[in-house]
Amino acid sequence: MQKILVITGSTRPNRKSLDVAQWFIQTANSRKDDFTFELIDLAELNLPMFDEPMPPMMGQYQNDHTKKWAEVIGAADGYVIITPEYNHGYPAVLKNAIDFLYAEWNRKPVGFVSYGVSGGVRSVEQLKQVFIQLDTVPLNAKVAFGIFTAWSREGVFSPTESDTKDVGTLLNELKWWGETLKAGRENK
Repeated sequence: MQKILVITGSTRPNRKSLDVAQWFIQTANSRKDDFTFELIDLAELNLPMFDEPMPPMMGQYQNDHTKKWAEVIGAADGYVIITPEYNHGYPAVLKNAIDFLYAEWNRKPVGFVSYGVSGGVRSVEQLKQVFIQLDTVPLNAKVAFGIFTAWSREGVFSPTESDTKDVGTLLNELKWWGETLKAGRENK
């Protein structure tokens, strides 16, 4: 069974990432034989702006908050990033959380659930570049929500049956890549 961290990418007031993350976990829990999911809310994590004196690639973390974050990320078999799109990119708080670490991310799959005016796809394209540099495998399967179609005027999140199907496709890729990369890490 793979341990997957579902990481919220926004901390701003009235954010949608927590609703999307909770929906994703609830939907994905149909695959309890394959995965366990843990929600990581960056608002609760409350990392400061990157404050390590050494580059993360060195693995010489000085601060307790970094060491704790490294344990959380290192213990996972893969990740699902829940990200909005802000000004054709992803939020700074997400970049900051990613940049604190290096080796803990390596050789693991990363899936994306995005939302925004254009479904958040531009933020995902940028995140894929970052995660490739971290030696992860960004997945092609994704779930993307239009901000004006997935939420009512009252702010009620209403995913469709097609969105649920997209979660299944993402989980299939996550399972295959997760198993393959875990076997590779264990045979290293």
